[in-house]
Amino acid sequence: MASELAARNRVVALNKSIRSIDTKKNGARDMSEYLKHSKDEISLQIGKISHQLNMIEALGKMSDKYKIKYTFDLLDKDNNKHISASELSDGIRKVNAGSLNFQESLQKTINDIVRYDKDQDATLNLDEFEIYLSTVSKETGTDYRELCELIIMQLLFSETGNTDEEMAALKILEDEIGMNIIETENFNEAFNDEVMRELFELFDLDKDYAVNFSEVAIGLYCILEDIDEATKLTVDIMLMLDVDDERKLSYDGFVRLILNFCAASNNSFDTVKTQFILNMHQVYNSSLDVYQKMMVANEFYDEMKNLEVEQGVMNALHYGKMHKLFALCD
Repeated sequence: MASELAARNRVVALNKSIRSIDTKKNGARDMSEYLKHSKDEISLQIGKISHQLNMIEALGKMSDKYKIKYTFDLLDKDNNKHISASELSDGIRKVNAGSLNFQESLQKTINDIVRYDKDQDATLNLDEFEIYLSTVSKETGTDYRELCELIIMQLLFSETGNTDEEMAALKILEDEIGMNIIETENFNEAFNDEVMRELFELFDLDKDYAVNFSEVAIGLYCILEDIDEATKLTVDIMLMLDVDDERKLSYDGFVRLILNFCAASNNSFDTVKTQFILNMHQVYNSSLDVYQKMMVANEFYDEMKNLEVEQGVMNALHYGKMHKLFALCD
């Protein structure tokens, strides 16, 4: 609505005037000048409150549908029909009246977009945003209309939010944040996939709800049908994912293992999961040669993990030398 936009612009102008008065007040040379500035400031504050009251009255006349669209447009600062992480982060800090710091608001933003971004483009469109508002209303026990009105008032009149420096940082990190959101969405989708759970159960031979080095190597051997490739890949992926030195992976780590394996072969889990299950049901070749190669790979992995424990961080040069030794033994 044009009147609301005009009110918003007037408030921005009022805030600038108030800041200007604050600056001048510090340099006031006599009491009369100070009093004049104080009077002007009070008048401006009264004007600001008047505009807020006018906005509250205008909100009461808006339909719920229009309120949602108006809220969306306030957040969508670049008018591209999508709310980005930086735009939502700024809005969340305004709505929470500055109670969240920059990092907290960014993390909440990422979590919220991951949860409601159904088309997985790392942003929220209008339909997704409407579902987001509806869910927040239900989870907080807040009336839907009142929630929209609160958000609009905070977005228009709150002086909190991200600073210019923080917004500039978000702009620089925009692509990285988007990739992080999409990766998290892919992980959540795979984590909840029934086929992934079935695959984990097939890998977990001793049924202890975790997969150790040998179980991963055997599983990848069944999938790849190449023991050399399977053992080398197991070493690399286990070294990358077993950051707590448990020498095994829970279901969470297993999902990351499979997704990394798929990414390395330029596949998505959806396109290969059926074939993975079929291969896992085949009886793998348990010849002496296969057994020996798995033993060598397991010993190499243990040696690398022991080095990590002793040195804190694995030396890249030493890792390269050990990898060559592993290849020779293999």
